[in-house]
Amino acid sequence: MKKWERAINICIQLAENNTAKFRLGSVALDKKGVICSIGVNSTKSHPMMAALAKEYGHKDQIGLHAECESILRSKVEIHSLVVVRLLKNGKIANAAPCPICSELIRRHKIKNVIYSNSFENYTWEKRA
Repeated sequence: MKKWERAINICIQLAENNTAKFRLGSVALDKKGVICSIGVNSTKSHPMMAALAKEYGHKDQIGLHAECESILRSKVEIHSLVVVRLLKNGKIANAAPCPICSELIRRHKIKNVIYSNSFENYTWEKRA
């Protein structure tokens, strides 16, 4: 099993156990594919999330997103970020990073972003 496939499985487990309205799980990987941190969507706010939301005109979108939590929790440089969203019926759904999360990904120079899409599949984007 490839390291990013293992990360997808962990994201699915995180999303399954998430009680937030939008059930997302995120895993950050270093250059060697070792897990740096994990994150889930939360209604809790974070000053950085609130500042970025204000900057992008989304003042109401201050809950901490899964990808932002995993970025903020990492103590090492992140090379890849994996994000999965599950619907209440357990189906995989679109987890493309929003503009706020995309900005944080850009600022942290994360090279690869892998996220679930609406076709119950995954999209791999090379960035930075």
